[in-house]
Amino acid sequence: MKNNEHNGQKIKFQILNIIKEIIQLNHWNQMTAAKILGVDQPKISQIINGKTAGFSLERLLTFLLKLNCKIDLSISTQNNSGLIHENQSKDNLDYINLIILPQENL
Repeated sequence: MKNNEHNGQKIKFQILNIIKEIIQLNHWNQMTAAKILGVDQPKISQIINGKTAGFSLERLLTFLLKLNCKIDLSISTQNNSGLIHENQSKDNLDYINLIILPQENL
């Protein structure tokens, strides 16, 4: 698996865990969560089981918005000297910081 594919799966898995945690904290069953997210129950089962297949990053971010989460995304492509290293991959998602905060009124 390419490094950027691995990193993309890592981000998706982290988002799935956040969604799963929100579902559990609200004591929602899978049908309730499915209605809130606008998907069918098997998709919620996939989320609960940490299966990223079939979920784009865009779709997962949309789920977070439906769960009233605030999403801050920052991307850094420069080191402290302001230069990009020649061996630094432009596809490396390690340079993306994703901060997700639950809103007060969930």
